[in-house]
Amino acid sequence: MVFEIKKDRYQSRKKVIFIISGEPSGDILGGELIKSLKASGRKLSFIGIGGRYMLDQGLRTIFPMGDLSVVGLGEIFPHIPKLLKRFYQTVEKIKNILPDIIVTIDSPDFSFRLSKNLKKHDSTKNIPIIHYVAPTVWAWREERSKKIAKVVNHLMTLFPFEAKYFRRHGLKTTFVGHPIFDKRLDPKNAVEAFKNKKKISGNPLLCLLPGSRRSEITKLMPIYLETIKLLAEKYPGLALVIPILFKTRSVLQRSLGKITVPYHLVTDSLEKDLAIRSSDLALATSGTVSLELSLLKKPHVIAYKLNPITFKLIKAFAKVDFVTIVNIVAKREVVPEFLQERCQANELFSALDSLIRNKRKRTEQISSIVSVLKKIKKNKNPASFNAAQVVLEYCK
Repeated sequence: MVFEIKKDRYQSRKKVIFIISGEPSGDILGGELIKSLKASGRKLSFIGIGGRYMLDQGLRTIFPMGDLSVVGLGEIFPHIPKLLKRFYQTVEKIKNILPDIIVTIDSPDFSFRLSKNLKKHDSTKNIPIIHYVAPTVWAWREERSKKIAKVVNHLMTLFPFEAKYFRRHGLKTTFVGHPIFDKRLDPKNAVEAFKNKKKISGNPLLCLLPGSRRSEITKLMPIYLETIKLLAEKYPGLALVIPILFKTRSVLQRSLGKITVPYHLVTDSLEKDLAIRSSDLALATSGTVSLELSLLKKPHVIAYKLNPITFKLIKAFAKVDFVTIVNIVAKREVVPEFLQERCQANELFSALDSLIRNKRKRTEQISSIVSVLKKIKKNKNPASFNAAQVVLEYCK
């Protein structure tokens, strides 16, 4: 649902925080941030762009978050007119209501262009802008950090090693922590209860995580299905458990077609961890999910395929050889990655087959993951609490 907000309705009694998220992962961060801000007891109101989680916490969105959920140059081109329309709609809304604070979450292309635009206008240039989730300047295009420092007032990072890249340019930066480390895991018997309730079984049981974007699902599912077919030929007892966002369920079901391997869809986000833990191993589309799988100590393989032009541009500027945070920190391939031309069914089958057959390989992967996670320091307080403290500093 889209709401129109009038400035005077809020400013007489509440601080107005304009929060923007363009992706499902950012929506979760935004929802937890709003929840923590509300818990402070301060008189606050929230308007911006968000999805289900942010809406559940009281955000009034000016248009559907899905309008911004586009990735890669090839995917962006057809959507440029809509993206431009939404961009200028956002600028005008901010100029109209003049919020007290602006918080942008991830989605760096949209977020930093917006920040740059707002800093040019007399009416909006003094509104504090806080960005949540540092762009990966340590991985590629480090020069972005200097430009970002000119258009953002404060940056909140998920990992401790990121701050130095921005502080050297005078940008206030706070390590708030990654919310994934704040999860409280259900007891082990809850996993068995979940499997019994859903009647989930398989030998082996593969957790398939096809991605959160429609474009990812449609592009990668044909490769995943061919991989599953190869696995099923060798392992007749194979079954799948597939955690998927409710909004992309229909896209996935169309992609599954007439698959003969038993599968179980899990659309309740609260059951995602249980679904992962119930499985023997996982095949996942690259993203935050790799860190989730690592935290849950689940052996896994990562795959991804970008538009070739986008991938070539990224490779030209890349400073690291991997895409998953565990591999980047370890500086070696702890988790097998299959990108672009290597993202093929026979390659994925071989890696998964090796994990299924070889217990030592599974143990070695998890052991290495545990060592890496110790380096990705966890903050004392939950990430959303730390982030809320930063935002509240600008509410005085």
